Amino acid sequence: MTLDHRRQFIYGQLGLMLIAAACLSILGLLAVETFFLVSFVGLLMLLELTSPAHVRPRWQLRLRWILLAGLVAFGYVVAVHVLNAF
Repeated sequence: MTLDHRRQFIYGQLGLMLIAAACLSILGLLAVETFFLVSFVGLLMLLELTSPAHVRPRWQLRLRWILLAGLVAFGYVVAVHVLNAF
C-alpha cells in the first residue's frame, strides 16, 4: 500500500513540476531560481496534502534531509534577491 502512495506522491510532484515549467515558460518567467522556488513550495504543499493526519509514513520521514537542503537553498535564493534589490 505504501508503494502506491509513494508513486502517487512522485507522480504528483513530477506533474506539478511540469505544469510549473510550462506556466513559467508561457509567462516568460522561466529561470532556474523561479522554477526551484515554485517546485519547492509545491513539494511542501504536496507533502502536507498527502500525509496522514496522525502518523507520518517512514518514507516521508526520510524526506527530512531533502527538505532541509531545499530550505537552505530557498533561503540562499531569497537572500541573494534581497541583497541585489539594495
